[in-house]
Amino acid sequence: MAVHHATETFEDARQKIARLAPGDLIDQVMDKANRALERAVASGANQKTINRLRAQFDNLRGLTRERMRANVSGPADRKVEGFQPVDTELAFKQFSESAAQRNSKPIIRAIKSTSNYQHEEVKQQILKIVDRQEKLGSIYRDQLVTDVARVLEICPRAAGIVKALTFRGQKEGMTLMKDIASRGNKAIGSAYELMGTAALGDKTSIASNSKHSAPSLRINVGKDHVVFGAKSHINSSFPDGKTRVASTRKTIESDIQIGRKTPDGYREIGVDFKHVKNAGSKSLDRRGGRDVSQIENVAKAIQSGDLHEYHFVTNGRFSEPFKEAIDKVNDDLVASGNDPIGLHEYVSTLVNDPMSDGKAS
Repeated sequence: MAVHHATETFEDARQKIARLAPGDLIDQVMDKANRALERAVASGANQKTINRLRAQFDNLRGLTRERMRANVSGPADRKVEGFQPVDTELAFKQFSESAAQRNSKPIIRAIKSTSNYQHEEVKQQILKIVDRQEKLGSIYRDQLVTDVARVLEICPRAAGIVKALTFRGQKEGMTLMKDIASRGNKAIGSAYELMGTAALGDKTSIASNSKHSAPSLRINVGKDHVVFGAKSHINSSFPDGKTRVASTRKTIESDIQIGRKTPDGYREIGVDFKHVKNAGSKSLDRRGGRDVSQIENVAKAIQSGDLHEYHFVTNGRFSEPFKEAIDKVNDDLVASGNDPIGLHEYVSTLVNDPMSDGKAS
């Protein structure tokens, strides 16, 4: 009886999935199918029958992934129903922020609910994306998956993460995962970008600057537009026609850039995350050149109007030499009527941050 019921439930699920876009309704259909499978297993059916039912359920999982890919070029439920093969290469090229927004909701649900039919698969894929070399400890790995869900709530158009999860199991998705995981950041650096973003969506960080009072920092979820890896050009032409000394770098890259509507217009806020060993002290790099150059160029980007605010954020604290370098450029920024660069310490979603990678990211 239970086996027959499971078979009928699976066929009903297949027909419904063919008409739906990824979301609550497909999750409900899959939950019902999963319960039917569990009852069949508990009924004492022979192993061969159970294996057949599990294979059918796995096939349903594959169909839901196909609907995720069909959801890329437009809402899948507005298209001709059925499981017509999706041109994954074309869908990969067509993937946009709107596609990420459509597919982010079922991913969030999969992360948050341990009983969700995709939970374990999505969890493992996230860890492969950010921690491909398996350098994170268990505490970080567990928190990271939770933080990804929060990041997608804050930034549902975070296309890189959603794109990799949408095409998981496809060669395009595997290539993208490899690129994301080896983009020049250590695993801990990438993880802290996600962790710091999640933390800023849940609380306001008060700047720790001692000489100049810098703005506080928080992501206004649902209002701010958050972009990962945004670049601000600092060698652009200026409206007053004056010549500026060329910077040592053509752009300033922010780990995240926050776009915020204000009564006076629109503010661009850059954020750079610095993870440090055992939540210790973020010092200037050994010779000071790279960090000082970054700080000076951030100040130039603010003075030129390419950015309105910039904040350095760490899970630990900033050393005195780092603070002095910030104070030096902030003297000029404040004198010219700009907001000073902010320093934010002990920002983390972990109560205790035990992870060590040997140096700041």
